[in-house]
Amino acid sequence: MSEDEDRKKTDARRPTYDYAAHFARVRNMADLTRNPNEQAWVSNMPARPEHHQYVVWLGCNVIRTVHIAESLSDILRHAGVDFVALGGPTHCCGSVHQGQGAKAVGDNMLRQTVKKFDAFTPERMLNWCPSCDTQLRKAPSESLTETAKNRETVTTFLAKALRPDLFKVSVPVKVAIHAHAGTPDEDADALATREILSRIPGLAIVDIQPVTEILRHCSDANLRKFGEEPYKQALQDWIRQAKAAGADRVVSIYHSCHRQLILKQRDTPETGMEIVNYLSLVARSLGLSEREDKFSRFAKSGDVDAMMAAVATNIEKLNLDQDRARTVLAKQFGKR
Repeated sequence: MSEDEDRKKTDARRPTYDYAAHFARVRNMADLTRNPNEQAWVSNMPARPEHHQYVVWLGCNVIRTVHIAESLSDILRHAGVDFVALGGPTHCCGSVHQGQGAKAVGDNMLRQTVKKFDAFTPERMLNWCPSCDTQLRKAPSESLTETAKNRETVTTFLAKALRPDLFKVSVPVKVAIHAHAGTPDEDADALATREILSRIPGLAIVDIQPVTEILRHCSDANLRKFGEEPYKQALQDWIRQAKAAGADRVVSIYHSCHRQLILKQRDTPETGMEIVNYLSLVARSLGLSEREDKFSRFAKSGDVDAMMAAVATNIEKLNLDQDRARTVLAKQFGKR
């Protein structure tokens, strides 16, 4: 029996995880909170993909914090970048399946996804999600296309693409950057974020030590390994340092960190700080219409009835199921 066949048999014996329900929650969250008149990413591959200079691979989970994906699209268009963004469960890296032990399924999903990049004949692929990048790094070289191998993170790309003269609006805030450290990619993204923010008039950066204990980013899987209570305590300690240094905002780089920083502060709002993704500050300084962070708004509220009223237009325009919408919002944001 081949190694691949043995892996498939092992996967088949594992307890069944409801992947359909998992990915449906991701899609539902995006549809409930995005601009109902547009979608900032391609979910399904077009029959005849058109050439773009860059393919931006968002991955799955960033669309749960949909304003980040929308802000990125706005910024790239403003900078004159020719791109197509691929996002959502149909462009999954397979990390969810691998996390459940279904390695063969996850490997196959990654192989199928990377093939889609080349359909647009891009000069380069720009990747957003650290988990997706980790999957690429772990994959056998022969299973990846040259486009997937020669990728660059969105953040390091933006540090080169966004000229200083584009930043015209003053943003008078003092920020601490929630950066991770320990790998070349984390260090490069942290450095690039700092470089981008330093171009914003009126913005000041306070120096706080990066996170080193929680691996590459604050993903659900990484926090399970680290422990929820230790994470809350580490976050409180870090916030305390940021406040003592004079910061009035915490800047997130990755979507997973943005989500977790917001959710974990709900128990201690009196000692918390406002969390803002760096793309929101960039959009503001570029003079773009800033996308509302509904994830943060809903997390602070906890009032499902108020949330349902806020997403009523999306439910109507996108023909979404009311009961399912309420269940998704209650599960993610409802008061505990």
